[in-house]
Amino acid sequence: MLYLPRQIVIVLNVANDYLQHKTLKTNCEKNMNSQNPVQIFTSASLGMGYNSAFEIAEQIKLHTNSKFLPLANAGPFSDISDQDKAAEQFGLTPVYARTLGFNKREETVVILAKNNGARVWLNRQPINYDSLRQLEDNILSTNHDDITVFIPNTWLNDKEMGVFAKRLRSDCDAVLLWDVRTPVNQPKEELARWDIIPSLPIHYASDEYKEAFDSLRSAIRAKETLQPGMHIQAGGCFYSDEEYLKNFGNVIASLPVSGRNLESIFNECETTPVNLHHEMTIPEWLADESSAGTLKSKAGRALIEFIQRNELGKDVADTYQSRLTNELSLIESKGLSAKFLRTLEVFSARGDGLMLMRGPQVNCLIFHLFGMTNVDPVAHNLSEYLYFSKLKASPSPLLRIDFDSSENARSNVDAEMMKVHKGKYVGGIYVHKMVIKTALRSVAKHPKYKTDRLIKRELDQIADTIPFQHKDMSVQELADNYPVAARLLESEPEVKKILEHLLNQNCNISLLTGLRTIFDSDSMVSAPSSQSGVFFSMTDPQTPINIIGMSKEELDQVPSFQFNLLGLKAFNWIEAAIKDPKIDIASIDDIRLNEEQVFESMRINGLGIFHFESELINESVKSANITSIEDMAALLSLHRPGPLEIGLLESFIQQRGCPIPSGLEENQTLSGILEETRGVPVFQEQFFDILTKIGGLSPERAVHWVRTPSAVQTESGAEELYNELKEMGLSRSDANAIIDFIETPMQYAFSKGHALAYATIGYYTAWLRHHYLNAWFHIPVNDSITHHKNKLDLLKSLLELGVVIYGVDGDNAKSIKRFTVTNEGWVPLRTTRSLTLRDIKSLELEYRYSNRL
Repeated sequence: MLYLPRQIVIVLNVANDYLQHKTLKTNCEKNMNSQNPVQIFTSASLGMGYNSAFEIAEQIKLHTNSKFLPLANAGPFSDISDQDKAAEQFGLTPVYARTLGFNKREETVVILAKNNGARVWLNRQPINYDSLRQLEDNILSTNHDDITVFIPNTWLNDKEMGVFAKRLRSDCDAVLLWDVRTPVNQPKEELARWDIIPSLPIHYASDEYKEAFDSLRSAIRAKETLQPGMHIQAGGCFYSDEEYLKNFGNVIASLPVSGRNLESIFNECETTPVNLHHEMTIPEWLADESSAGTLKSKAGRALIEFIQRNELGKDVADTYQSRLTNELSLIESKGLSAKFLRTLEVFSARGDGLMLMRGPQVNCLIFHLFGMTNVDPVAHNLSEYLYFSKLKASPSPLLRIDFDSSENARSNVDAEMMKVHKGKYVGGIYVHKMVIKTALRSVAKHPKYKTDRLIKRELDQIADTIPFQHKDMSVQELADNYPVAARLLESEPEVKKILEHLLNQNCNISLLTGLRTIFDSDSMVSAPSSQSGVFFSMTDPQTPINIIGMSKEELDQVPSFQFNLLGLKAFNWIEAAIKDPKIDIASIDDIRLNEEQVFESMRINGLGIFHFESELINESVKSANITSIEDMAALLSLHRPGPLEIGLLESFIQQRGCPIPSGLEENQTLSGILEETRGVPVFQEQFFDILTKIGGLSPERAVHWVRTPSAVQTESGAEELYNELKEMGLSRSDANAIIDFIETPMQYAFSKGHALAYATIGYYTAWLRHHYLNAWFHIPVNDSITHHKNKLDLLKSLLELGVVIYGVDGDNAKSIKRFTVTNEGWVPLRTTRSLTLRDIKSLELEYRYSNRL
C-alpha cells in the first residue's frame, strides 16, 4: 500500500472463488495469509497531477481494509495539509515518504520516514541526486533504522544498480518493489533474501476494455455495477480480481514468499493518529487564579522539569529559572497565574523538551497556550490544518511571545488564521516596522529583480554596506549618503517606490522575508485586510493595510510573559552520534563539560561545530582564550552587528572591560554583575540586575526597560527612567551614571538563556568532534561538510584537525568535487573539476599520503 509517483500498491481482499489456479492460490496464501490474498490497485501520483489526496484516500477506504494514507511527495514536505484533510475525512493515518531521482538516470527510489526525526532528515534531501554514491552517502549519514528504502526490481537487471541495491539491503531496511508485469528471471536464492512487494505502474493499466466508467466517483455511487472484467479509469485504474489474476497471477506466484507486507511496514512507523472522532472538549483553566504560592513553587521547577528536560544541563536550566522567577511578579500583577500554570501542564503533556520542540504542532500549541484559542492541540493530536479547522471562536488578545518556527510552518499559520477568521479580530499580530537593510534585501527577492542579477547584486551590496546604527534611515537619507544607491534609485524608480512603501507601512515580516515573527509591544498591531490574508502586495504598493486601532498605552496593558522556542538541527546530529556504535557515550550526560583539550581543538578551526564555523567567530575563539561554556555564550552574543560596531567584542577579547561612568567606578555590585563577561555588559539579565540591584527598580519596571531599550535613547524615555531612579533614592549623578552606562549596549543585549543554550550545544558538537573525529563527520553533520563550496579550505581544515583522507593524488586531484565519508576516513568523489594539482601540492597531500596509495 505504498503511494509512489506512477504507482501505488494496495493490499485488498480477494474472494477465494477467483483463486482457481492451485499454484497461485497456494503461493498467495503463503504470502498474504489465507484470509488476505492480494490484489493490486494503481494510481498516478499527486506530483503527476492525476489524483488528489482525497481521491486516493477515497479509493483506499473503498477498496481496502488499510488504516494508512501513504503519500510519497516528489519534493520536500512543504505543505501536507491536503493529506491531513484527506486522512481526517476518511479516518486514515498519514505516513510520509519521498520519491527521489537521479540527474542522469530515469530510475527513482522511494524512502519512507518511520519517525519524525527521519522525516526531518528526508525533508532536507535534494529532489535529484548526482549519483548512486551520493544517495548512499546521505542514507548512511542518518540512523538506518529510521527509514525504509523501496527499490524497483529493475535495478537487479543492471550490474551497477544491482550491486548498489544489495549494499543498501545490508546497510538499512530495504524492500523490493516488483513490477508484476515483469517476468521473474532472478535466481530464487537471491530473491529469497529480499522482502518483496508486488506493484503495478500506472502506464501498464489496461486500456482495452470499452466499457469503462467516466470516473471512480461514479463507480462509488453505483458500487453494485462493479463486475469482473470491467475497468474503471480516474487518473488511476482498477483491475477486477479476475482480470488481475489473469494478467499477473503467474508472476505473483513465481515470487518467493515474503514475511512482510506494506501494512506491517507502515505499522512500524511512529505515527501520530488523528483520532478526531470523539467529543471536542474545551480545556479548563485552573480555578485558583491567586495562588501565588503554587505559582512560585511550580515556576521554581518549571523550566527544568517541563521545558529543558535536562537537555542542556543544570547551569543553563538555572539561568532560565532565574529569568522566569524575575518575571513572576509581572505575571501575577497581570492576573496570569492560572494561564501560566496551564502552560506548564500542556508542555508536560506534550512530552518533549522545549528545546527539541519542532513540527506541525508547535504553532498550534503557541496559539493555544497564550489564550488565542480554546482548542488544545496536544490533547487532540492536531496538525496545523486540523487545529485551525476545529477553532470554535475568535481568539482572545494575544500575549506577547517570541518564538522560532520553520518558514513554511509559520506562513501556514498566518495563512490559516487569515482564512479561518477573515475580517475578524485575530488577537493582534504584532509586527516590526521594516528597516532599510531588510527592505533592500526584500526588494532583491522580488520576482522582477530576482532574475536581474545586476540589480539584485547591487541591492544586496548596498544593504551590506549600511551599518547597524543607521538601520532606521529613510529612502532619501539612503540616497544622500550612498552614491551607489542614489544612482540605482534614479535609474530604477520602481525600486524607490517599493522601498518607500516597505518603510512606511507595517507589514508581517514572516510572510515577506521568512524572518522569525516577533510579537513586540513597541510595534503596531495588524489585522487581515479584505484581501484574504494579504497585508500588502509588493507588486501593488497601494494595497491598503488594515491597522487595528490600539494605542501604545493600550498595548502596554496586554498581559505578557515570554518563552523562546528553539528548533535546532544540531540536536539531530548529537542524537545520531549517541546512537552511533563507534561513539562510546550512552547519553548527552556523558559529555564532560569545560574540558581544556576541547577548547584547544576549537582554536584550530570551527569545522563541524555548531555556530562556530564562520571564519570571523573562529578568529575570535583563537584570540579570546575561551575556557568555559560561559565564555562561548558571551562570544556568540557579541558576534552580531551592533556589538561589533560599538567595540564590545574587542573589549571582551582584550579583557579590558567597558568604560564605566565616574559614579559607578567603585560600585562592587556592578563589578560582580559584569565579572562573568570580563567587565563587558552582554546579557539582558545583566541589565535587569543593574536596574534592580543598583537602581532599585521593581522587577516589572526593570523588565519593561530591558524589553524596550530603544526608549532609553529618546529624550522622553531617558527622562522617565531618570525620574524612576530618583524616586528609588538615587542621586542625580548616580541616576545619570546608570543611564549613561546602559543606554547604548542595552540596545544589543542578548538573552543569557538563549546564548547558553547555543553555546552548550556548540560545546557538545566540539566535544564529539574532538574525541570522535572521523565518526563525528560520518553522521549528519557530514551533509553540510561534504557540500562545502571551497574545497581547498575544506581540505585545509580537515588536515589541520587530522582527518584521514584516502586516494588523493596527482592523477585524480583535478576531478575532485566533493567527498564521501567512510568509517575509516574521507574518500574523494570524482565528478567535475574543482581542485587543481597545484592546490593539492600546496597542501602537501601527495607527500603526506603517498604511503597510503
